Amino acid sequence: MKIRDFVWTSATLLLVVATISLAGCGYRPYKFPENNFAGRPIPPSKLANRVMVSIGNAGIAGSSGALELLDAKRDIRYSVYDVNSTFFISGFAASSPTKIMSYPEQLRGVIFSTDATGSVNTVAYDTEKSLSTTASLSSVSSDVFVPSDLSIVYSAQEAAGILQVVDLKTNGGFFNFSLPGAYKLAVNPSHTVALAMTRNTNNLYRVIKLNSNATPPSNALSCLPTNLPVYCIAPVIPATGSFDHPYEATFSPDGAQVYVMNCGQECGGTTSSVSFLNLNDIRVDNYSTANAPVVNVPIPGGSTDSISDGTNLYVAGQQLQSDGYFAGNLSVVSVASKTVTATYSISDGTHTKMLFDADSNNLWIGSQYCASGERQHTAHRLGQVPAERRTLGHRHVRPHPAGLRHSGPVSHPIVRTSRSTGKAAPLQGDSGDRNCETVPFQQCLLYVSFLAGPH
Repeated sequence: MKIRDFVWTSATLLLVVATISLAGCGYRPYKFPENNFAGRPIPPSKLANRVMVSIGNAGIAGSSGALELLDAKRDIRYSVYDVNSTFFISGFAASSPTKIMSYPEQLRGVIFSTDATGSVNTVAYDTEKSLSTTASLSSVSSDVFVPSDLSIVYSAQEAAGILQVVDLKTNGGFFNFSLPGAYKLAVNPSHTVALAMTRNTNNLYRVIKLNSNATPPSNALSCLPTNLPVYCIAPVIPATGSFDHPYEATFSPDGAQVYVMNCGQECGGTTSSVSFLNLNDIRVDNYSTANAPVVNVPIPGGSTDSISDGTNLYVAGQQLQSDGYFAGNLSVVSVASKTVTATYSISDGTHTKMLFDADSNNLWIGSQYCASGERQHTAHRLGQVPAERRTLGHRHVRPHPAGLRHSGPVSHPIVRTSRSTGKAAPLQGDSGDRNCETVPFQQCLLYVSFLAGPH
């Protein structure tokens, strides 16, 4: 055999061996571990890392909605094997799904729709199917909360002036409390605290659940049923000071504290602040009529949403400027000293979403109507293109010795079509899952990075 022939033959054999080896290993883009997430079944979509996105006003004449599953690892809407494929939750058709309460451990998601039926539906993550209507509410709701055990539904129905409690453990007991202006809810994960805010007031209300034959507290506004009460609503009255247009309430990681966001000037009030309350003082099983001990911390930068890492409370909001427009800020509050330790300029708009991203050590902040604040006004006055129109990504503008830096005044607004709406939530609870959101026009998304030092 000639040397040249021997070389070609050897090369051919090596290529064949390599091909066989690769084929034996196989390219498996949707590989699952042998014990998939504690033995959970492989979903029909075969997507290991999924994101479920709600789509409203879809279909013919915008008469139906859908829940689409995306490949979170690759940020695509189809299978790598077939670009024409798509994945949806089968059997779901509510026209305006706007809120997803995702419970990966229970393999369930609860979907709230703002259509005329005011439906609350449950979907199964393992089979990727719609299960049933969890509850049919009395009227269109502005906010809804359903806990992971699916035992109760809280619904704020602003147009009807009702706070509705649906106790699913008592064969669908419906309790409709008259509460004019009720438009926002704040409920902790274990639903031991349920709060309601009313628009354009300084009032905060809590839900009380009575034991059998218990006497309703004297400060209760209303109790239902009238003869043998099961639930009551009562005002939360601070022992000192007062609330100022409470807009949101969040909870400490250890479940001991409640942080009430007083919107202040941004909502037509006087002073923005955070009210620190002990959770036990306002539990649903606490019948005390005593005023709640409250520590109010002024937040000059504004206060509409917050999130805590246990050491600091990060508060987003807007501050009124001398020209009458509002400018966005992120305030850092020490939980121990209850003082503002730092304030950073962020995008304008009503800040309604904050999320820690453990994988990249970032804090994500979402705002609505970000193109109607101080930056937009200043840019138009100076004949400039506002930052949110020209920035196509996040950017860092300056280092901070404390190790906190932010992405600059604003990231570009994420624009959707008029037929797309809603939330997105991770399904499996895997570290590779992602949390993302389809946000409407004039909503902005930015991030704040937590670093070991200046960068």
